[in-house]
Amino acid sequence: MASLVAAQEDSLIDASELDALLQRVGSAQNDLERLRHLKTAARNYAFECSAAAKLLAPMAQSPAGAVEAAVLLLKRVVDPANAEMAVKALAYEEQRVDARSRLGLPAVEAAAKP
Repeated sequence: MASLVAAQEDSLIDASELDALLQRVGSAQNDLERLRHLKTAARNYAFECSAAAKLLAPMAQSPAGAVEAAVLLLKRVVDPANAEMAVKALAYEEQRVDARSRLGLPAVEAAAKP
C-alpha cells in the first residue's frame, strides 16, 4: 500500500485563502456542498496538516463525507509526516481507521482503558 507523498510547497494555500475556504466550508448548507468546496481547493492548492485538520472540523460528524474529505485533503499535504494530526480531527474511530486504510497510513493502536 502506498504512503503519502508530499505535495509541492509552491502551491501551498495562503492564510487569506485558507480563511476564505474555512468560511465557505463552515457556511455550506450540507456535506455535498462542503465537499465541492474542498475538491475545488484541492485541485488548486496544497495544505499543511494543521490546515487540513481545521478544514475537516465542519465535516467531522458526517459518516462518509468526513472520510472522503480527509482522503482528498491529505493527498495534497506538504507535511505528510504530520498526517495523523488531521486524521485525529475526524470524530469517530471508524472514520479514522477508514481514512488511514485508504491513505496507506499505519494503523494506530487504541489506548487501553484502565
